[in-house]
Parts: sequence; C-alpha cells; structure tokens
Amino acid sequence: MTAAGPIGIGLGGVGPVGVGPVWTELGRADGVSGEVVLRRRDTAPGEVALVELAVGGVLVMDDGDASTERLLASVALDLLGADEAARSDDGGGWRVLVGGLGLGFTLAEVLTDARVVRAVVVELEPSVVEWVRAGLVPATADVLADPRVDVVVDDVAAALRAAEPASLDAVLLDIDNGPGFLVAPTNTHLYDDAGLAAAAAALAPDGVLAVWCSHEPSALAAVARGTRGLRDVQIVRQVVEREGRSLEYWLVVARGAARSGGHVPGAGVGAPSGSATIGTMVDAKGPTVGTVDGAEYRIEHDTMGEVRVPAAALWRAQTQRAVENFPISGTPLERSHIEALARVKKAAALANAELGVLPQAVADAIAAAAEEVATGAHDDQFPVDVFQTGSGTSSNMNANEVIATLASRSLGEAVHPNDHVNASQSSNDVFPTSVHVAATSAVVNDLVPALEQLAASLEAKASEFAQVVKSGRTHLMDATPVTLGQEFGGYAAAVRYGIERLQAVLPRVAEVPLGGTAVGTGINTPAGFPQRVIELLAEDTGLPLTEARDHFEAQSARDGLVELSGQLKTIAVSLTKVNNDLRWMGSGPNTGLGELRIPDLQPGSSIMPGKVNPVINEAVLMVCARVIGNDATVAWAGASGAFELNVQIPVMALGVLESTRLLANGSRVLATKVVDGLEADVEQARHYAEASPSIVTPLNRVIGYEAAAKVAKHAVAKGVTVRQAVIDLGFVERGEVTEAQLDTALDVMAMTRPPTKA
Repeated sequence: MTAAGPIGIGLGGVGPVGVGPVWTELGRADGVSGEVVLRRRDTAPGEVALVELAVGGVLVMDDGDASTERLLASVALDLLGADEAARSDDGGGWRVLVGGLGLGFTLAEVLTDARVVRAVVVELEPSVVEWVRAGLVPATADVLADPRVDVVVDDVAAALRAAEPASLDAVLLDIDNGPGFLVAPTNTHLYDDAGLAAAAAALAPDGVLAVWCSHEPSALAAVARGTRGLRDVQIVRQVVEREGRSLEYWLVVARGAARSGGHVPGAGVGAPSGSATIGTMVDAKGPTVGTVDGAEYRIEHDTMGEVRVPAAALWRAQTQRAVENFPISGTPLERSHIEALARVKKAAALANAELGVLPQAVADAIAAAAEEVATGAHDDQFPVDVFQTGSGTSSNMNANEVIATLASRSLGEAVHPNDHVNASQSSNDVFPTSVHVAATSAVVNDLVPALEQLAASLEAKASEFAQVVKSGRTHLMDATPVTLGQEFGGYAAAVRYGIERLQAVLPRVAEVPLGGTAVGTGINTPAGFPQRVIELLAEDTGLPLTEARDHFEAQSARDGLVELSGQLKTIAVSLTKVNNDLRWMGSGPNTGLGELRIPDLQPGSSIMPGKVNPVINEAVLMVCARVIGNDATVAWAGASGAFELNVQIPVMALGVLESTRLLANGSRVLATKVVDGLEADVEQARHYAEASPSIVTPLNRVIGYEAAAKVAKHAVAKGVTVRQAVIDLGFVERGEVTEAQLDTALDVMAMTRPPTKA
C-alpha cells in the first residue's frame, strides 16, 4: 500500500507508535520511507488482537476494520461486472493492478472474484511483502500464495508509467492517505495530472480506476475529470462506526476510454448495465449521493450540514445554498466583477504570506488559482444570482470555494475557503472593494477610451462639416443659421465634459475599504495588511487604488458608487441629445429633414420594402434609458445602508458596471458605425438655412424689430424668401434698406460667425 511513504490511514487514527496496552513486535526493518514496524496489539482477555503497520513512526493502518480497503476492490469489480464488454481479451478474465499491498485486504478482495485472471500488486517496502507472505497478518495470510498474483517491489507511479498501454482492466490505488492529507509529500505526483494520465493510459477500454482517500476528494475528482482517457468520474463515501466515532472515508472512481459499441456511458457503481441510476454513491447508511433527475452530484458540508453539489462543480456547499436560495433573475455577477473579486483574493493571499498568515506554498497556489479565475477560465463556476444577500457574501464565498478547489488541486493538499482563501478578510470589505476595483477598471480601461474615440470621431466630422451651413432650430422651430460643424463640435465637447466628470470622481471610486474586515476595525488582520494588500492589488491591476481615508465611511457607505452612477447618467443624457439630433437630421429620405445621410446598416421593416432605419442611434438611446434607470436604482440602494454596512451592494454593482459597459460599447458602436460614415447633404442644409424666416434677425438693426417681424410673417405666409419679402413690402423701394445692405445682412454663412473687431 506504499508508494513513497506511509499510505492508507489506519481506522484507529494516525498517531505515534507506542500507544496501547500490550505490544508484540512482529517485524522491524529500515524502509524507503523510514523505519517500518509490524506489531500486534493485545488488549483485554477475550478481545481480538489487532495487527498494526507503522511507517516512519506513524500508524498507517490496522486490521480492525478493513471495509474501506475491501470496498476499493469491490466497487471497481462491480463496475466491471456491470458491463460484460469490459472483459479483457486475455483469456476472458480481468487483469488488476493493486497499488499498495499494506496488510493485504484490497488484494484479498480482488482475489475473491474468479473473473480476475491476474493481480499485480505493487509495494514500495520489501519488508511489508515479506511479512504478508510469511503469514504475519492472519486475515490475509495466503493472499500472496495465489497463483494469479505477481508482486512488484517498486514505486506505484513508476510502475504505471512503465505499464503496457491498455493492459489493465482495473487500477486500484491505496497510496498514502490520498491527495487531501499526504503523509509523504513526494506522493503528490501520483495524484496530479501526469499521475492520473499514466493510470488512464494503462487502462484497457472501459477499465476502472479507483483511488482510496482519507479526506473529501473533490479536488482529486476535478483533476480526474480533466484527465484525458478518464470519464464518468464519481465520488464514493463510506462511513465506518468505530470506537464510538463515525469515520468518513472516500473513493474516487473513474472509467477509462470507452470501448466502441460496448460500454453504456454512465452505468452506476454496482448497477446493472442500462440502469436508470447513474453514478450512485455508496454509504454505510445507505445511498446519500448520486443523481437527481439524471444529474450527478456530490455531498459537500458546511456549518449547516450536508449539501448536494453538482459533481463537476468547482464550488462547494455555501455557493450551492446560494444557488438554491436565489433563483431570481438568472443574472450572475458581471465578468469584470468576477475578475476584480479574484484579483482581491490573489493580492490578499500574497499579502498574507508576506505577513506570516499563510504558508508561501498555500498562498502561491491561491494566487495562481485566482489568476485563472481572473482571466475568465472559470466564469461558468460563478452561478450565484446578483439578487442575493446584500453584502455579497454569497459571491465572496463562491470565489473562496472555487479558488480553494483549484488551489487544492494544484497543491495536492486541502486549501480551505475560509481559513486560507478568505484569511484576513470579510465579505464586508472584500465585496465592496471588488465593486470599486471593477468600476475603476471599467472607467479607466473601457469607458474613457470609448468616449475618447467617440469624441475624436465627432471632432473629425466637425472639421469636415465646418463650411456646411444649415438652419439652427430651437423648440424644434426654425432659428438663425449654424454650421453642421459647429453642432458636431458641441457634441464632441459634451462627450469630453463627460470624460472630465469621470476623471473628477475617479479618486473616490478608487478608494477601497479592503482591510476593514467586518465593521471597519480591521479585526483578524495582521499589522500592515490594508496597506500591503492594496499596494499589491494596485500593482496587479495597474489601477490608481488607494486605501480608504476613513474605513468606517468606506465600510458603511457606497457614496463613491452613487457619485459615479450620477456621472454615468449625465453622459447618458448627453448622448441622448446627440442621438436624437442625428436621427432628426437624418430623417427622410423624402419627407424628413435629410440634412445628413446616416449609413445604411440593415433593412428596417418586415413589411415596407426598401425602408432603412437609424438602428444604431435607437440602440444607443435604449442604452441611455437603461443607464438613467440604473442610476435611480443605484441611488436608492446607496441610501439603504444601516450602521456599519450597506446591504444592497450587489445591485449597485450591477447598475454601475452594466451602465459603464453599455456606455462604452454604445459609444464605440456609435463612433464606428454611424459618426465615421455620416455624410452631409450640403444643398439641402443650405436650402433650409436660407428658407428659415429667422434669418431676418440681422435686419433688426436696419429696419427695426417690428418691421423685421412683418417681413418674417410675410415670407412664411407667401412662401417666399426673406429677401423677397423685404422687396415685396417696399423696404428697398422706400430706401429703408439697399439691396447691398440686404445681401450683406442675409449672408447665412456670415450669420454663423460672431463679429470680430476691425
């Protein structure tokens, strides 16, 4: 049972050699992993003596209850037996490798099945083989005498690498305590990607891999699910009642590559081929885990008890409770928010290592896992609805659990979501920090560049249209002339003012509460943690993040988000005006204004052939409506704090991050698909400018306001130009104005320029 150190944890527990009433030493030898001792423990008269095996001073197993070692074999053989196509071609029987002899119970169980034609047992410690062969373990005295058994004294990982491909029908591994609690760290390689890949390569089609574990093996199961050549990965739990205690042990069971036309995918452990039960788990108290409505699950635990979690999920119990508690909108956190949350976890792990809270190896594993999450590799593992607990605790635990699982997988030992990933943190400072980090990043890296692009496009058109004169309009009524370039310059300025507003609010958005933990006091943090973790976070993100000047304000209020949302609303208001103007000027083609030609992008009607609509402008107007609505939500939620905590942070995050994303995307689309392709109808624009009765305005200084009003009304009533109306009303004939004065006053382009000093 030994690969490179002590294996299978004894049912009497792990502890120093030398505890017990009366000991009789049966064997002692210097082993590869330290001194190996076999002894018999005699207790009261009439009680059965126990044979115990210790390696390197650690009790690794006894023969008091071998049910889990036997289960390792029986589960695998039952699964093979459920599918006759799994029989090997070597004489119609099965070839089984047992990794780790130990006291011989797994091998003994294998040999009870007549369908096994060959059993190869690989054991690192030669003394263990000698003692079992000598009959020093009464319960398994004859296992090595079976002619089907071949003994190999070697490291199991090396033996698997050397095995012929597809040569084994089952590989049974009882090495150390499984990856969750290794006694010998060198055994990690047996349970990593390469180790499981070697086992998978040795399996014949439809073969079975079964691994014994002393601790809950979700991390190992996840590695197995990602290993090429393994499928139908399942977790089996066995509860053993012993000495007044309930002890849990686990198996991870997987099938090898499918034999075409043979195996029925997903046939359960111990279930007949074609059974409706898939992936049934085994428990001493009866089936407790398996499938619900055809979906595989596993059992996880938290402080409230057991929870069924999808078998392949990286999350654990608390996330699953949140998934079940909040089936509200189907909307998870924004992608940028998940990234920010992961980067907070990464920075916290590294700071905790520097400050002596976490071992460096654990912190590095957490940081690497968090980086995977941050880059989007595991977005599907964040299912919690945004409408959840108001502090964001559910999403914080979602991040803790996913990162813990990934870190456990890479490290080869258990990483705890709370004790390790959440060390020196609380949801109350982590979650709002993640919102502020995500919002700061969205503004700096997404929205501001998008607005810069839109402003530049508008400015380019302002230059292009500088000489295009058109009618000004106020109240949607004719006014004095402007140039199209002036209007576009105004649009560009509005966008640039929006950028200025964002930059003005940014310092307060980038001020984060991290390090305040539960209520702002920083309880359970080491000295210097807030400063160091925020420094690391700023380095990792490249953002101008700073520590909150007052942690109690930063913990209890989200005013920075409210302020940012207000600026987003202002930008939306500006863009609403711009898009409405563009729609009006592009209206037509024959009965609208027609001063602009908006690029044709798609057919506009399912019934009116040839109709084309300003679809991008309409889309951006809906963006603006959403942003304005989000601001109302953010403002209300921002007012909903009580004492030391705001309890509507997730919906504030949704509002701010969605608004930022929509405005950024909408601005880019508006720039590239509309503004850059706009063309002016110069003649149409000038026609409207000259036809406007308001161009009479410069004549106020020549003939007076009341006379000019008569001219305007005459022009409208008769449908003539202002110049013709002046002539019709006799102002030229009476000498009140000359035709030269008239031409100068009615120069529509001159009207667009303010007077200059001579």
